Amino acid sequence: MNNPHSTPPVDTVGGFNQLFTSEPCLADKQSRRRPELEQKSIDQLFDDRPDVWGHSRHSNLREDLRHIADEHADELADVIAQDLARDIGRPPGAESELQTGRARRFDAWSHKAAAGNAEEKEAYGPFKDIVLYCAVKIQRQLQGQHANRLAEARNRRLILPFHTTATRLEGSDETLLPDVTLCFEPVGTVVAPQAHNHYCFAGIIVECKKLPTGFQPGLKQLSTYTLEMFRNQLDRKDAIGMVLYGTFAKVVVFGLDAVWASTGANLATPAGRRTFIRQLVDWSTCPVYRLGLDTNIHRLAPPPVAAAPPPVAAAPPLEEAAPPLEEAAPPPLIVYRVDIGNFKLYSRECRLIADTFTGQRRRYILLWRNIAMAGPPSHLLVDDWPFSAMTSRYDTRDEAGLLRRIRANFANNDDLRDAVPRVIVGERVRQRHGKHNFVDDDTLTSYGPLTSFEVMGVQGWLDGHFRAHKRILIEYPGEAVSEADNEQIAVIAITRAQEIHAAIYTEMGILHRGIDANNITYLMVGGRLQIKLLGFNNSIDVTIGDERQLRPEIAVTPALLSICSLYDLGAVYTLLDDLEPFLNLSCWLGTFGVNRAQRTAYAARHTAGLEPRRPIKNWNQGTAADIAEAKRLHVATEDTFHSFILSKMRNGPLRRLAEAMYRVLFLHPGCYGTALIANERLEQVADIEIRDALSRIPAINGMHDSLVLRNAFREEFLANLADGMAGLIIVARLM
Repeated sequence: MNNPHSTPPVDTVGGFNQLFTSEPCLADKQSRRRPELEQKSIDQLFDDRPDVWGHSRHSNLREDLRHIADEHADELADVIAQDLARDIGRPPGAESELQTGRARRFDAWSHKAAAGNAEEKEAYGPFKDIVLYCAVKIQRQLQGQHANRLAEARNRRLILPFHTTATRLEGSDETLLPDVTLCFEPVGTVVAPQAHNHYCFAGIIVECKKLPTGFQPGLKQLSTYTLEMFRNQLDRKDAIGMVLYGTFAKVVVFGLDAVWASTGANLATPAGRRTFIRQLVDWSTCPVYRLGLDTNIHRLAPPPVAAAPPPVAAAPPLEEAAPPLEEAAPPPLIVYRVDIGNFKLYSRECRLIADTFTGQRRRYILLWRNIAMAGPPSHLLVDDWPFSAMTSRYDTRDEAGLLRRIRANFANNDDLRDAVPRVIVGERVRQRHGKHNFVDDDTLTSYGPLTSFEVMGVQGWLDGHFRAHKRILIEYPGEAVSEADNEQIAVIAITRAQEIHAAIYTEMGILHRGIDANNITYLMVGGRLQIKLLGFNNSIDVTIGDERQLRPEIAVTPALLSICSLYDLGAVYTLLDDLEPFLNLSCWLGTFGVNRAQRTAYAARHTAGLEPRRPIKNWNQGTAADIAEAKRLHVATEDTFHSFILSKMRNGPLRRLAEAMYRVLFLHPGCYGTALIANERLEQVADIEIRDALSRIPAINGMHDSLVLRNAFREEFLANLADGMAGLIIVARLM
């Protein structure tokens, strides 16, 4: 595995994505957060599972049909394994030299690797050779008269390698280089390395290691690649990878809450080769969703770009020529058609991905009514995998229903009627299985036999807590606040969102638990700025003592999370944990810029040495505890907040907003006007009224943290925030 010395950051297309995918922003920059991601893949690993080799098989077919398909797949794998052994023994110059050459090169590498004499890079070519060798054999069967015995037409494909090896793939700012990348191509494709070099075409990534002890290092790197695949593929749900360590190969399935790895197959032995060949047969004939792909999202070729008209000789200009137009963005590599409800809508390969410590699979997908995707989007699709009950009847995680409740609650309030988006379709996703059959898309369907008590826990299964795939189609809510035209719009959006949040909490007892840059949007409607609050997938009802109020099940970008949430102090998630992200977002945008252009300009100045490193960058680096410590230091006192944060912000409305919010949230007498005093004993609190309020707050070993002390006065914070920001909103609207 090679690392270049430096790789320029990559911006994705579309303003709704930018805060998480461009530098310096809230991006889940793997080169900085990679250790945590890698450790998670180890902590959640279920290793040496023999059933992983059969994970992609037709487990949802009728038993008799599955038996027939397995028989024919076994027969084909036996034939290919026998042909491989025969071709390895053929003398040079025999017929089908291309195939025998592939077989002999693979065999020669396996013997050299078994002796420990092969370098890592020496595995790339032979591994591609064995994949191509099998693809030739599989294609003949899939084009033959008995192909239906293996798979129906919609489930036939070839597994072919990219032409490049150990090369940085486009579509990512990641610095790691995938060793061998396999893609899915239609039957009939010429069997040869494919000229792809983008993550949007990656199907399975193979990480190679020289030593027999290299599985875990390879697994850690695979965890990064699979996340990049999810970023770049609209139809990607889960990811499959493979680690080749020494002569052993393991298949790895990356799920939402677990990672499963197969037993090792020794490719230097006939039995190991046969196991590997059967896996290639399975991948070539399995249902689409067994490859981690969504059957409701279809890949289409992008529409042809109209040819530019021929240049016309122009007369000498009579006046100064207008500046040239900006260069048009390149056409998308893939266009997707998304089927939801009765709608068929179109999107590009780029979209937002939730940036959380939990790796939660939530994303926002911009949609257009036509394949040309001209003009602004018409809809936004919310794609999520929340914990749910097994049936919708008992499901408490109904985000679509909650949005409808909120709109109904404020239907007669002109000021709040459109505070949240209108739901057009809200449904559990079903995967197409066969021509007319469908199956629920959930953890049982996706992982099949791999899903077990080991992962869910006995109580989890008894309570029916598992992940169900859900989608909500809403009207296009506008641009994210992270793409505001100026600071005035950003201030109005943030303060208005806080007003909406306060109204929903006060009247309905709903805690949002997801205040993030992409959950606050703005749109000009009839000359009026319309602000909406999104992202209610983790919201809870505090009026009924919702058990989900306990941490750490929250979904907020780490840089925006409250300090208590990062510490996980043991207290429940409270109103104050929902208010801190508004302050943190103001500080971040006020430091680096409110839109992509400003952040890109800052990045260029920083690279050139014209901008010093900002302390606020520590809010997005390291573990949750590291970020909590950095934030606590920065907000400890009014002087430290000014020194570390305010003085580094642009001198504008966002700075004034941040200062006002800080005074309300951290200088309240309930926490002694500081965020540094910790472990204050209850009996040491002099004020009887404060002590009485604190006695109702959970303590840690009989002690209270100053940030927890504030919760005794949380009802005051809403009123104080409203008073402190009212003037700022008026000023911002006039500027």
